[in-house]
Amino acid sequence: ASGGGKSRPSSCSESWVAYLLVSPTRSSLTGVARCGELERLVNWHNGKLENEKPPAQTALLRPWRLADFVEYDSQVLARAAAARVSGASGFRSRLACLRRSRDGEGVDGIVATAAELPLELALDALTYVEVEFSNPADQGLSRKVVALVDTGSNDCDLQGSVIDELRLPRARGKGSTLVETSANKLVQIPIFEVTVRLLGREATVLVSPVDEDYAAKGGAVTGEVQDDVDAEFDLPANSDEAVLGSGALAALGLLADCQSRRLLRDDDEEVRT
Repeated sequence: ASGGGKSRPSSCSESWVAYLLVSPTRSSLTGVARCGELERLVNWHNGKLENEKPPAQTALLRPWRLADFVEYDSQVLARAAAARVSGASGFRSRLACLRRSRDGEGVDGIVATAAELPLELALDALTYVEVEFSNPADQGLSRKVVALVDTGSNDCDLQGSVIDELRLPRARGKGSTLVETSANKLVQIPIFEVTVRLLGREATVLVSPVDEDYAAKGGAVTGEVQDDVDAEFDLPANSDEAVLGSGALAALGLLADCQSRRLLRDDDEEVRT
């Protein structure tokens, strides 16, 4: 059998394939399956199969879609290819690695150690959590969103449409702040107050609109440019509804376990030990 793979065969229902799934967050999931099971696999991760619960780690990252797959002559070869893909970081790198494997690049050298991938290696993602945001003066105005945990940022960001929906009040004594954009422009960004609830904790923190809300006004902070991979899979420059920075985490008494992609309370047993 050849080590090379074949892309998107016309009839491959029983063939083994290495696949790559992608979500709007640019999270990716690689693995091995029968070609005829790919559609069912995607539906499983999207929670569309009755009485079959998908992994909790992939639920927050929905919706998933098939990015690409490569057919192989055996399950062992497909697992070897998926193992190689799992070693790449980021969706772009993983996609390129999978597509290169069509020519057998690097597969034969790791066949002997190829085994079924554990989810922690198959999944490449940042840390996301479900958070409840509400108006500090009217708790009836609340909304649950999926937020990116970004310990490298001190800020808490929220989509402008959600800020408007919750009618958040401007921050007292600090209604706006001046930031410099990637285009070296100074932009005045409004600052609001919001109540955050997560893991049984609650805190009122400052929040600003996510960058995409200022892109339309010519003042985006990030100024990301869509590339060919983004265009191929229709990935937005910023798909995050919210961002929880270190300041919000500190106010909530939460710690980020980035390796396990989760948050821990500061009074959790594993934190104290």
